[in-house]
Amino acid sequence: MSTNVKFAVDVDSLEWEPATRILDDHQGDGISAKMLRSNPATGGYAALVRLMPETTAGLGDRGSESEQFLVEGTVVESGRVRHAPAYWLHPPGGERREIRAETTATLLLISSRPTAEGKEPGRPSVTGLDVDALEWRPVSEITPYYPQESLDRIRAFAKLLSQDPETGAFTCLIKLPPGAGDPAYGYHPCDQDTYLLDGDFTMNREMFHAPGYWFCAAGTVHGGSSTEGGAILLERFTGPCELTLVDGSN
Repeated sequence: MSTNVKFAVDVDSLEWEPATRILDDHQGDGISAKMLRSNPATGGYAALVRLMPETTAGLGDRGSESEQFLVEGTVVESGRVRHAPAYWLHPPGGERREIRAETTATLLLISSRPTAEGKEPGRPSVTGLDVDALEWRPVSEITPYYPQESLDRIRAFAKLLSQDPETGAFTCLIKLPPGAGDPAYGYHPCDQDTYLLDGDFTMNREMFHAPGYWFCAAGTVHGGSSTEGGAILLERFTGPCELTLVDGSN
């Protein structure tokens, strides 16, 4: 498994590699991957996995909580056809499911480590959630932790995909309108994965057009977020995302 960990990743600049080289739990012909981050100490990682048509792969990581977001394509799971965008969450020890790609399909996989407090993730299972069927809601209805000033600046809407009321962990989609931005810098007490699905997005002076990826470990100062033409992001937090503001002028 790769040990490369980056704060910001231009996803298109990465080469597709045979999944057997970088992912222990996704093996077989017709499966390739791009490793976005990994932590050898905990086994946690984020990666893109591409399935060629008629390829079968397993969903779920028996030893940890794992999430899959179908970025593009169509797959069949338990006899049901799932079109992108779709979402799965498998709790630790959950049933491992198989999917078969009907078309070339790309999934974002995130396998989590325990929370900073040592609690095991405890979100309930989610199976093939039809993301398009969810309504966009104001971010303030999804999470109470962001300062109102920031919410007023970014004017964002969100779709909640999963959450754990006990640990505060959650995963959601965020939609930013053109010109939205927040110059503030700060840090969270939990890990944060950000994947740019559509549009353009800048964080810590790193601007990408989709696809792009950012990872902020707990306590990592980040900010200066903005978009020129609008953006849709997948955001994942391993705990409550209270934002402690700091001076980010440097």
